[in-house]
Amino acid sequence: KKLNNSVKINPYLFADAGSINVNQPGKAIVMSNVMADAGIGATLSIQKWGNLNGLKPLVLRFDMPLFLNRLPFAEKDYVQVRWVVGINRAF
Repeated sequence: KKLNNSVKINPYLFADAGSINVNQPGKAIVMSNVMADAGIGATLSIQKWGNLNGLKPLVLRFDMPLFLNRLPFAEKDYVQVRWVVGINRAF
């Protein structure tokens, strides 16, 4: 019961899309084509730290983008197992 109040696991589905500038410094801005991915993920949130009540929750994130609309140079499969680990959330 003590662990249930301190730690939470939250699974989710996600889809992301974005573009980034690809120009050389000092040159006119040129944007890349839109890149997108979709997959599954989960967060592990540690919300209570025992006697240390003033600390903010720690969120560990594990994302598995299973589909990419554009591949990195060396890859050949649009659908494959990929993963990303992060601390806290991007948004």
